[in-house]
Amino acid sequence: MSHLLVAYVCAVILAYLVPEQIDRRDYARAVVAYTQNPTQENEVALRRERRVNDRIHLRDSAVLGLVLVAVGYGIWSGRRFVTRLAHRIRSGDLRQ
Repeated sequence: MSHLLVAYVCAVILAYLVPEQIDRRDYARAVVAYTQNPTQENEVALRRERRVNDRIHLRDSAVLGLVLVAVGYGIWSGRRFVTRLAHRIRSGDLRQ
């Protein structure tokens, strides 16, 4: 079980390192408001929207990491199954 957790953590880190374009109206409004009027209130709003974007990116990375681990282990298990089946066929160990 721990090897699955290690694989998942590595997959999440790998997915998190991939840049993601998050296009949200609230973030765009906060950027425009801050660039036009760089006040303390607009800076706080911009930071809040950046945190929301960071949470979205982390959530997407966690989901993508889960998909990567599931697909990877599915391919690995399928390859092992086919290899074992091929060995049985070659050795004539199939029961009819």
